[in-house]
Amino acid sequence: MPDISGGVRQFLVYAPRLVENSIIGNVTAPLLRVVNVNGKPGDSISEVYMTEHQHRILGKRHPDITIEIRTLAGKLVKFHWGTCILTLHFQRSLF
Repeated sequence: MPDISGGVRQFLVYAPRLVENSIIGNVTAPLLRVVNVNGKPGDSISEVYMTEHQHRILGKRHPDITIEIRTLAGKLVKFHWGTCILTLHFQRSLF
């Protein structure tokens, strides 16, 4: 059976200059979440997460937020059609 995903099974969602780095293997990076890739080309895919991942924010003011979606190999994912929606939830830390 052919591999229709092109070998991409997971996306890594990064927020550079927004969150503190996390340890990922033997490196650190501003990783928000790992997203499993399901479906086939042309499918509309929706993923809802019931658990939050909490990260410390760098600084207090962020006039703009950059999100990078990359493969496990580190390549930027290029979406050729459709919409990608990401919702972030901010909450004051008690510590």
